[in-house]
Parts: sequence; structure tokens; C-alpha cells
Amino acid sequence: MHLIQAENLRKSYTAADGNVLPVLQDISLAIDQNDSVALLGPSGCGKTTLLHLMAGFLQPDQGRLYYKGKPLGEPSPKTGVLFQSPTLFDWLNVEDNVAFGLKQVSLPKARRQERCADLIRRVGLAGFEKAYPAELSGGMQQRAALARILVLEPEVLLLDEPFGALDAMTRRSMHKLLIELRRDIAVTTVFITHDVEEAVILAERVVIFSQRPAQIVGEVRVPFTPEESLDVDSHAFADIKHQIRTLLELKD
Repeated sequence: MHLIQAENLRKSYTAADGNVLPVLQDISLAIDQNDSVALLGPSGCGKTTLLHLMAGFLQPDQGRLYYKGKPLGEPSPKTGVLFQSPTLFDWLNVEDNVAFGLKQVSLPKARRQERCADLIRRVGLAGFEKAYPAELSGGMQQRAALARILVLEPEVLLLDEPFGALDAMTRRSMHKLLIELRRDIAVTTVFITHDVEEAVILAERVVIFSQRPAQIVGEVRVPFTPEESLDVDSHAFADIKHQIRTLLELKD
């Protein structure tokens, strides 16, 4: 049984003028436990819509979507979503932002504090527990947002181009962080990007989408370990990028 299974999904939006805008067309996709999958395609092709369907924020017009064999009809506490912009409460410091979701869970205070401290350390924010979002860089804010999700121990982590607004150096450090977290924490990841290199670095499977209305045009498996994927100048890395670019009909 697949962790997430989409069968012939279709989704459209109706514009203000009444015109119907098809976004997804006959999307079928299976994601298994501990998979690391990148959804790669042109900007605006419908990747975020598919992610929102997987999160339970939206419902398809046609087709079926299952989570552990059961119809997915609403957001699940077992699914965490990291958006393009950090979702932090400005009036709470890092420690309180990370702990916020745990306050809704029946957990002893000492255990809650221990879990928060562990995630803050894992994402590299030890020493910034009392800092407020306005006092953090963009990359540090995303680290705090990621810790706030992971502290709830989700089974699935959905990421919607969360590093797109970061500078190249910070973005690379976030890639390394996500690889380390996936190595240490059992979580299935589905990552949206339109950057070929980022897809190869972060995923074991790269699913390629067409222009809107999005259809899956191919899938490429990344044959090396996450640590090896950081060697972006290797011949193996170049070969995988070429396969993906061919499916995207892009030129080097």
C-alpha cells in the first residue's frame, strides 16, 4: 500500500470573468514511505495545486487521492507543509514558535521542552532561542519554520519552493540541512521546485510536469546518495540533469 496515491486527478479554477482555467489533467502518482520526491516543472504549471491537494487544503474536481489507502479529504496532523515564505508568529520568539503546535498535544512540559530544544539544535539555531523573527535572516526564519513542523513528528513533509527567495549560499546550506534531517528523521518528503539542480540534490525521484494544464511527462530516478548529490560538478550529476532537461525540452 502506498503512503500517498493520486489517481487521475483533475483540477480547474474559475476566473472572475467566468472562464474555466484547467490546472491539473489526469495526474496519477504514487509516493511510498520514506520517499524523497521532487515535483519539477515550469512556473505556474500546477505543482502547488497538487501539493495543496496532497495536504488536504483542496479537493480534486475529478479523480481520487488516498493517504494510507483511505480517501484524503482534509488536512492531517501527520502532514507538515513548509511554504515559500516562513510562517512564524512575529510576536513569539524562536523557542515559542517551535513549541506552539506542541501545546495542542498532550505531552509533559519537560518532554515538550526537550523535543523543542533538540529540533532547534538540529536546524542550527542553538543560541537563538529567544530571538524574534524580525531579528533573523531569511534562511534562519525558514530553519525555525522547519523546526516548528518537524517537532510534531509528521510522516509527510510537503515543501513548496521554500528556498526560492534565498541567496545561493544560504540555499545550499538549506539543502545540506534538509539532507541531514532526512538522514536522521524518518519522514517522507515531496518537494516542489522549477530548478533542475535543486531537484537532483534533494530527491531520489524527480517527477517532471508539462506546462499548464499539468501532466506528468516523465520520471527520473537519482542513482546516487544524497551526500553524493551535493557534488554538482560530477559527471553523474551532469548526466541526470541532461535526462531531466531532455524531458523538459530545455537546452543546456
